[in-house]
Amino acid sequence: SIGTNSNMSGTMAPPRAMAWARGRATHGHFLLLRRIAMSVVDGRRIAVIGTLAAWVIAIAVVVVLDDAPSQHASRLPEYLRPFRPVGIRVINAIGTLLSAVGLLDRAISLDPDHLMAAACSKLGRTYPKSNCVLRDAEDEQWHESFHRLTQALQHQANLTCLGRVVAQGQIMGILETRGRLLEEFAKDEENGRDSSAADLIDPVFIVGLPRTGTTLLARLLALDPANRAPTLWEYMSPVPKPPCPPPLNASKADFEAYDLKTKVRIGEEQWKVEQYKSLAPGVDAMHPVEATNPEECIIIMNYIMDSEQVAVTYPIHEYMQWLLGFDHHVKALEWNRRVLQYLQQDDPYGPRRWVV
Repeated sequence: SIGTNSNMSGTMAPPRAMAWARGRATHGHFLLLRRIAMSVVDGRRIAVIGTLAAWVIAIAVVVVLDDAPSQHASRLPEYLRPFRPVGIRVINAIGTLLSAVGLLDRAISLDPDHLMAAACSKLGRTYPKSNCVLRDAEDEQWHESFHRLTQALQHQANLTCLGRVVAQGQIMGILETRGRLLEEFAKDEENGRDSSAADLIDPVFIVGLPRTGTTLLARLLALDPANRAPTLWEYMSPVPKPPCPPPLNASKADFEAYDLKTKVRIGEEQWKVEQYKSLAPGVDAMHPVEATNPEECIIIMNYIMDSEQVAVTYPIHEYMQWLLGFDHHVKALEWNRRVLQYLQQDDPYGPRRWVV
């Protein structure tokens, strides 16, 4: 009958026979499962070995593809040789492959319309004239400079794959930060807290040629409790508005409270600094970079697209000449003033004198 063990005569099989049959069946299942497991393990071993072999071949191919620039670099003096470990050479060679099949521009786009659309999608607020504060801002000089910069990066800089990745990330960061600052300025005006009317009390301007000690002097003057110098992390992450840092003569409790409020944000910006240093080892010998160090105003002027920082980071000499050919840089100075007014608002230790 269904569901029972029976012999040909229909009588029940002895219990010992049933146990023996169950044991045989269980042992058979065990052997089958073991055989399947061994085949799976062998298959995985083959797959792992095949994957490793494929990666070795791929790396060898891409390193060979990137060999010409490396040979060129080897003929340069050591202090002029670009930092190109194997990892960076592999990334760049992958870019060579993508470029050969016409996919590099699509994979890592530097098109101004693409960058603007991507930044606007992250900002995500509707404005009267357009759907984005970046497009709504009436500043023809900024828009012209932005388009000239992106065109230079695409057609003049001859960037490697890693260079395109870094440039795309930098321009996206500039656009997003500019948009968030413009939004903050608009909110302050709507709420009756417009900081643009505040005075900057006798700011100190330090000017000079590179490598002449201007950075050292600025950081020395910033130690005066009556002074304040914008730090790198404040320039890189001005929204939400950073808490005002306490002067050196503030109490221990004030410093602890400031550290508690800013620890996460400073840590995020310091991580970016460390990534930059990993790509440019030895940069601290020329210009010590830390998130909490006072920094130059060329960083905040990136957001108005009137800064030499981007122009000297990439080989875009025609753009640099156009930038230096401005009859005046009034808009850049006005933007710098506006950001400093925004940063000093609600300073419990103020008003303090800015060192820029």
